[in-house]
Amino acid sequence: AESAPGIKDRFVDRSCYMFDKSSLIRRKAIQLTSWYIFEWCVIFFILLNTIILMMQDYYPHEPGEQPWGNWLQDSTEILFIVFFTFECVAKVVSNGFVFGARSYLRDGWNWIDFSVVVAGLASLMLPESGSLSFIRTVRVLRPLRTFSAMPGLRNLFNTILLSLPGLRDVVLMALFLMTTFAILGLHLFGGVMHRHCRLTPQPLHFTQNARASTCVGWCFDAAGGPLVESPVLFATFCGSHAGCNATYWAGGDYYLWPIDPEQGGRFCHEYICQSSPSLLAALGASNLNVTELSTQILGPMGLGNTAGGTSLPTFCGSELNSDALYAPHKANAEWHGLDMSDYMASISNEDFNWGFTTYDNLGWALFVVFQCITLEGWVDVMYMVQDASSNVLGFLYFLLLIIIGSFFLLNIVLAIVWDAFMD
Repeated sequence: AESAPGIKDRFVDRSCYMFDKSSLIRRKAIQLTSWYIFEWCVIFFILLNTIILMMQDYYPHEPGEQPWGNWLQDSTEILFIVFFTFECVAKVVSNGFVFGARSYLRDGWNWIDFSVVVAGLASLMLPESGSLSFIRTVRVLRPLRTFSAMPGLRNLFNTILLSLPGLRDVVLMALFLMTTFAILGLHLFGGVMHRHCRLTPQPLHFTQNARASTCVGWCFDAAGGPLVESPVLFATFCGSHAGCNATYWAGGDYYLWPIDPEQGGRFCHEYICQSSPSLLAALGASNLNVTELSTQILGPMGLGNTAGGTSLPTFCGSELNSDALYAPHKANAEWHGLDMSDYMASISNEDFNWGFTTYDNLGWALFVVFQCITLEGWVDVMYMVQDASSNVLGFLYFLLLIIIGSFFLLNIVLAIVWDAFMD
C-alpha cells in the first residue's frame, strides 16, 4: 500500500497523530478499506440490516412470546454495531479523522455513518426504557448508508441538488398556474359542493320558540309545531342528531335540511334528484299509521297524500345562502340571510374527501388543484363538479388542468433534472 501510485497525495502523513504511512496497522487499514471485496461486504451488511429492520412487528403478542422478526432484530443488533464500528475505525485509521483533504469527516456522507455508529454504541449502554432510549431509533438511518457505500446513488442525489436552482422558475410557474386554476374554479364552482338531494322541500327549524309568530321557516319543537302537530319529525331528525339535540335543549336554534341517504354520495344540479323511499322509511319507524302519516306530516309539508306509496320526491338544495340557484331562501323567502347550522357537515364524510374537496374559498380551491395535479383521485373530483355544476364546464376545466398542470409541468421538471444529470 505504501508503494501504491499517488499514495502520498491520497493519504495524510500521520493519521490521528498516531499512525504514519509506515505503520503496519495503517498499511493494513489502507489495504482493507481499498479492497473492493470489503466495499461489497459493507453494502451487503447495509442491505441485510435494512431487511431485518423491515421485519419489526408492533402487533400485540402474548406475554413471554416474541415475533420472530423482533427476535431476529434483537439478536443481530450487536453484530451490525460491531461491523459498522469496525468499518468506521478502519476508515479513520487509513484516512485520518478530521485533518487532511481525504479524512473521514471531510466527506459529508460519512457524517451519517459516524452518527449511526455513535448512536449504536450509545444504545448498548442505555436501558431499554428511559428519556434517552430514543437514541435507539437512530438505527433507522442505516439504510441511508447505502448512499455513502454506492457512488452511483450519490451521483443521483447530487443531480437532484444541482437541479434545484433550475427548478426555481418551474416552481414559480406551477404556483402561477395553480393560482389561476384555483381562481377560475372559485368563480365557476364556488359553493356548488353543498348541493344535495334533500328529503324535505325546505330546511327544518328546530327551536323551543317554534310556536312564536316571529319564528322563521318551518318551525318545530319536541311536540311538533304550527305546521305539523306531531313529535315524529323532531324524534326522527333532531332527536337522533347530536348537534341538533344538544342545541335545542340548551335553548338554541338549529337549522337542518336532511339529505337523502340513498343519493347522499352525489351532488345535484346536472344530476337530477330521484324519488326515494328514505323519508317514508325514517317516518315509518313511528307508531303512525298510513293515514295519520299522510294527513299529519306529509300533506302539511306539501309532499302529498302518498304515504301508501314506496317513495317520495327529493329536492336539490344547498345550505349556503350564497348559492344563486339552490339556497334555502329559494325554497322559502323567510330564509333569506340566515345561515344553516354546521354547513360543512353534509360533506364531512368519506364520499366527499372529508370536506377537503370544495371551491368555497381560494385556500380549498388551491388544495383541490394541487390534488388533481398529482393525479390523485382527480377523476372523482371531476365527477363531483360535473354533478353539481355542468358536464361540459367540468370536462373542459379538468382537461386543461391535467394537461397543463400535470403532464406539461412534469415533463419540464424531468427535462431540468436530466440536463443537470448530463452536466
